[in-house]
This record gives sequence, C-alpha cells and structure tokens, in this order.
Amino acid sequence: MAKPVKRQTHCFAPGCSTGYVSARKAGVKRSVFTVPNDEDRLKAWQRYVPRGDKLLDRTAVLCELHFEQRFIVRDYTHIVNGEVVKIPRGRPCLTDDAIPSIFPNTPSYLSKKLRQKRSSRTSRGEVLGKKRKVNDEDELPAMEHGSSLDVTTNGERVPGASCTVEKLEHMKGEKLPSKYWSMCLLADAPNAVAFTVCAQDGDSVCFKKLVLCSAEDTCYHCVVFVQGKVVKKKVDVFDVNAVESLLHSINEMVVRSGFEQGAIPLERLNSSNQSKYRTHGNKLYSKSCSGMSQDQRPCIHCRYLRKLLLNQASYKKRKARVATGYRASKKLIMWGRRLRREKAKVSELKQMLAKMKQSNSALSESNLQESLSKLPEKQWQQVQTCFEAAKRKGTQGMKYSDEWLLDCIIMRMKSPKLYEHIRKHKIMVLPSKSCLNKYVRNYKSNFGFNDNVFAAIEEKNQKYR
Repeated sequence: MAKPVKRQTHCFAPGCSTGYVSARKAGVKRSVFTVPNDEDRLKAWQRYVPRGDKLLDRTAVLCELHFEQRFIVRDYTHIVNGEVVKIPRGRPCLTDDAIPSIFPNTPSYLSKKLRQKRSSRTSRGEVLGKKRKVNDEDELPAMEHGSSLDVTTNGERVPGASCTVEKLEHMKGEKLPSKYWSMCLLADAPNAVAFTVCAQDGDSVCFKKLVLCSAEDTCYHCVVFVQGKVVKKKVDVFDVNAVESLLHSINEMVVRSGFEQGAIPLERLNSSNQSKYRTHGNKLYSKSCSGMSQDQRPCIHCRYLRKLLLNQASYKKRKARVATGYRASKKLIMWGRRLRREKAKVSELKQMLAKMKQSNSALSESNLQESLSKLPEKQWQQVQTCFEAAKRKGTQGMKYSDEWLLDCIIMRMKSPKLYEHIRKHKIMVLPSKSCLNKYVRNYKSNFGFNDNVFAAIEEKNQKYR
C-alpha cells in the first residue's frame, strides 16, 4: 500500500499568507486546492506559478485567490424539470481545466490573463438534447481535403446469412479493384483475411493500403490502414458485395507521399521529437497526417515536420563540424588577446620606470638628505647602510657603524632565525654572523663592577644637579 503524501498546510504561491499563523489569527479562511495528478496538468501549473527558488510538487497546495472564479465550483448543479437547481457544496473544487493565473502579492506582469472559454449550452441553463448516434456501417467521417471513405453496403442484415472466410477467399482477380490488390490469409488468425496493396520504398517493401476483414457470424469487421495508419478502426459490413464496395472506395483514395527518411539522419534528431512523427517503409509521416489527400503532395503537417527535422539535423551537423575547429581557433584568439594585454602591461611598466628614473635623476643630493633627516634615527641608519651597500658589488668586507652593529647584535640575540631570514632574503642590509662575532670579541668584560658604567651614571646625574 502506497504511503499517503503529506500535504503542506500553507499556500505555495509567492507572497501569499493563506495557511500561516498570521492569517489564522486574523480570521482569514480560504479554500486550498491540491495540485492535479495528471503530469501534463502539473507541468502547466508549474509554468504559471512564478517561483524561482522551488518547483511546484505533489505536496504543495494553492488557495482560491490564485484562480479565476470560473474555475472554482462551489455548487452542485442539477437540471430538474428543465430548471437548473444549485446546491451549495460543502467544500469547493476546481474544474479540470483550472490554471492558477492570479498572483496579487507579486508584480502585475506575473499575473497572466487567460483566454475566456466559450459559453456552452449547459452554462446558459439550456437542456441538452440527445445526440444521434452514428453507426459505423451507415456513415464514415469525411477526411481532409474533401476525400472521404464512402462505403456502400447493403445496409440491412439478411436473416440466416452467414459471413465466412471461404466467401472472401473467392475474391480474386477481377473481383479485386485492380491488379495491384492481393488477398492474403493470416496464419495466426484463421478467421481473418487481408487485402493489401504493396509498394517499394527504397530497400524495403511496405503496405500502401491494407484492409483487414475478420469474419463473424453475421458480419465482417473491417479495419482500414493507409500508409500504416488506421483510417477507420471498425467498419461492419454484412456480405461480400459490401466488402467489394469498401475495397473500391479504398482504391480510389489518393495516398500522401510523406518525405524520404534518407535526407534526415535519425541519429541527429532530438529524442523529444519521436512523438511527432511515425515511420512507414522508408518515409516519415507526421502523427497528425491522415494519410489521404486529393493529390500526392505532402500535407501541411508533414511539410512542417520535415522543415523542423531538417533544421534540427542541420544545427547538430554544424555543431559537430565546428566543435573541433572551434576550440583551437577560440584558444588562439584567447591567447592572442592575453598576449596583447601582457604587452600593454609591460609597456606601461616601462614607461613608469622611465618616469621614476627621470624623477630620481632630477632629485638633488641636498633634497635627498633633507628628506632623510626627517626619519627616526634607527631608520636613518638603515637607509644609510642600504645606500652604502648599493654602491658596492657585494657586502663582503663592508664596514658598519657602531650604532648599526649594536642594533644588529640585539636583533640576533632576540631571534636568530628571524635575523637569518631577513639577511638571506635581503630585506635589510645586515652583517653576517662571523662579522658580528668579531665585533663582540672586541668588547672586554671582567668580573666585578665596571668603571665605565659608573662613569656613565655619574655623567647622567650631572644634568640633574
């Protein structure tokens, strides 16, 4: 047993508050309707509901605000003694053709006005009369372009007459409409006889016209096929003469020619179009083609189908042909554009570098020293060391100031790894480890009090006296 679907309790439409707590507290009551079970109707609803974040599914519901009133059935309608009697329904329902098209809480362009349905006799309150039932043996519907199946039968059932296959087997030669007709017995259906007209389409042979007659006790059930399509599903005749009349009427029909299948490779067609055409022999026909006409030209449906299939096949052929060369040419164009952009960047950088060189050469030594004098003492020492290193080919054998050496010793004492990283990547001009060790060895240290320290303290205290 299938598990029941859990429906939503609020309206699926965007901006609608039906079913939410705020609407229930306000006392708003509206009828909600579930989505149709039919797949085609569900897809139609999905096209009309303007929600981009979520697709309408089986669990969703829509309230009555989004349907026109003509789609909502609120009463039971009965006709009693020629008068229309309406009884209120306990719960409204929707008509089979209902479409959600009104969305008041969204922009106006999302609400689509549907075409009004023509009023029927029942909607105007009129009583429908009984339609006359058309018997298959009395009348056959007219086909397009004026061609019709006009079957002349005896019309009356002869009492005691039997319809057997043996009587149909004698219909050979002159009794058939032309020399192209033939009578065939079916191995798996001993009570049936097939009258056919064959035609050759390319390498295959197919039935151009076929009349299948099944013998019953009192009549012959005839099914008419033209180009593989059933023209008439059931024609009941009561004797052999009526079968001959039926064959002559079928013989006078002009068959549609369709169009050749070889011009349109089926492997290049979309799978979605398979429901639009049918194949018979080596030709294609539209599903809407009746198979008969006044001339042998293809019908409007087949011509439209041929144009559609040719366009799709041509599109896929061009796409397959261009796909290989398109990538290479596209990459070549892309790399060419990238090369031009990089060349433009290099040109801009060269111009910027030339301007910087020109401005630096115009800068005088006095202006440079004036700018450097504004720096803090530590930064000024660093810049001076960088200038000294820039004048040399290498820093080996370079002499450093005592202040800068003292700062370098302190930096290396705090973090040897960071010191080596800055020196290795030339972030700052720093002396090597061996150079620092030489300068450290020049400092003399003894046990006890240092006279120099006391002398410096005495000098400092002189200022505060």
